[in-house]
Amino acid sequence: MRLFISTIFYSFLFIHLSLYPLFGQNDPVKPNFVLIVADDLGYADLGFQGSKQIPTPSIDRLAESGIIFTNGYVSSPVCSPSRAGLITGKNQVSFGFDNNLFPAQPGFDPNYVGLPLTDLVLSLDICPTFIEAAGGKISEKDNYRGVNIIPFLIVQETDYPWKEKVTFTIQPDSPHRFKLALRIPGWARTNGCFPSDIYRFDDNKETEWKVSVNSKIIDVKSLNKGYVQISRKWKTGDKVELSLPMPTRQVYSHPNIETTRGKVALMRGPVLYCLEAPDNNFNVLGAALAPDPEIEHEYKQDFLGGVTVLNGIAINSGNEPVQFTAIPYYAWQNRGIHEMTVWMYQDINQINDDKTQNIKDQQNPNETIKELTR
Repeated sequence: MRLFISTIFYSFLFIHLSLYPLFGQNDPVKPNFVLIVADDLGYADLGFQGSKQIPTPSIDRLAESGIIFTNGYVSSPVCSPSRAGLITGKNQVSFGFDNNLFPAQPGFDPNYVGLPLTDLVLSLDICPTFIEAAGGKISEKDNYRGVNIIPFLIVQETDYPWKEKVTFTIQPDSPHRFKLALRIPGWARTNGCFPSDIYRFDDNKETEWKVSVNSKIIDVKSLNKGYVQISRKWKTGDKVELSLPMPTRQVYSHPNIETTRGKVALMRGPVLYCLEAPDNNFNVLGAALAPDPEIEHEYKQDFLGGVTVLNGIAINSGNEPVQFTAIPYYAWQNRGIHEMTVWMYQDINQINDDKTQNIKDQQNPNETIKELTR
């Protein structure tokens, strides 16, 4: 049986409620709790639990200086139900969420997925306690243990990440003023795939994303921690549309990363692509992206569960232009074991340089070891 880190949440909650009397509003020291959720982390996959195969020094240090809970269990061993239990504080079987949301799973019902709207999440239940512990005040006008609950429904319609448009229809029980926050993903608002410089796009510009309410484009002056915040009085039928243009972009790594130096990868929107052997009649491990690759995208409904593929021009090891097809990286190896690559050479001449270096390394392996350990 596996013990999931997510179960620590319940232990944290117990500690918080137990220690709460010790932390009055006049106490300058306030308790802070961090919940670490790790998917499919086994009980014996951690160093402090005796694992010799997987080094976890940072978690081991936390365990050494903190408290280890040895009798915490989740009520489900699979992803979605365990999270449903975590955020509601209830056994998810009690509201019918007893399996992953996947058609192949037993008992899957497409008309009943996710959390019922009648089940409140645990954060609404413990939020007032944390507010009080931090010295905050709870207004008497709030109608659910210190939290002002506005019942409403948001209907999302989208073919993202294959198409750029995401539409939200707001359906409150009655007109209400509140703030709606939409996150603009990092790939759309920066020139790098990540906040650091470890990877970068070939073009140094943001994607021209847009947000509109009832077909009127909003003039967004700035983002709040990556979010567009829309404050207004919402009524049933209001529509918010988020447009995220998805040009195919070339990705380069930091030059200090030796294995990907002089190579290029492809992304479209949030999706990273790869070349797999079944789709290409050349050696995908020995190909370069053409100087003008003429990349086009095409959605294929009946291919790999419905994906957008990229078609373009590469240069094979014989220095000849060839047509390539790239598929989403997550979808590879669904058709047997084949060669696959995410990174293509920028220059076909690099292939010969790499081959020469590999031959040298094989002839003098001790020198290679010295270089790697220097």
